[in-house]
Amino acid sequence: MRKYLVILALFMVTGNVYSYNFMNKFTVHGYAGIGIPIGDMPDMFPEDRGIALGGENGFNLTGFFSFGLTKNILTMLGISNASYKINKAGNRTIDPHVQKVYDKILAIKGIVRYYLTLPNRPLMPYLQGGGGLYMVSTEVKNVGQGTKDKATHNSVGLSFGAGFHVQPRKKLGIDLNLNFDLVFTTTDYNDINTKIFTISLGPVLVF
Repeated sequence: MRKYLVILALFMVTGNVYSYNFMNKFTVHGYAGIGIPIGDMPDMFPEDRGIALGGENGFNLTGFFSFGLTKNILTMLGISNASYKINKAGNRTIDPHVQKVYDKILAIKGIVRYYLTLPNRPLMPYLQGGGGLYMVSTEVKNVGQGTKDKATHNSVGLSFGAGFHVQPRKKLGIDLNLNFDLVFTTTDYNDINTKIFTISLGPVLVF
C-alpha cells in the first residue's frame, strides 16, 4: 500500500495531468485494499480484517457527477479466545477454547459520486454514496473441539465514502478510495449490524 501511495504522490506533482478529460466518458475501475470491521465485530474477534478486491463500471457526467455499478468481495479472518459457561446436570463449568471466524462479503452496489473541482490542481477529491445487496457468508470454527458452524444470508446496506482521483494520462486515472459500509445483518450469534471501513487503491480506464 505504501508503494502505491508514493506513486500517487508522484503523479500529483508531475505535469501533463488531464484533470477533467475523463468527464462525459465511460470508465472501468479496478481496486484492491483492506477491509477493517468496526463496532461489535472487532469486539468479538479482534483480529478480524482482510483483503478487499473489486471493480466498477461507471459513467462520468458533465457537471462532475458520476454513477456506476460496483462489485466487490471482502474476505476476513478473526480469532477470539473465548470462555463459555455450559450447563451440565445443573452444574456450571467453564469451557475455554479458541474460535476462528471466516467472513466473506460479496457486495453489488449502485454508487453516485460527486467530484470537487480544484483550479489548477491535478488532484480531484470526491464524495460518494449509494447502497445495494450484500451476500454475507460466515463460518466459525471451534479450535480443539472439532466443531464448525456456518451461516449464509443476503442483506441490504448503505455505502458512504470519499476519495481522490488523479488523471495522469488521457485514458488512465488512479483512484484512492475510503469507504464505509453499513450492512443490516443479523447472525446466529449476535443481533448486530455489520460495519466495515475499506481503504482501496486502483486504476481507472477511460473510454
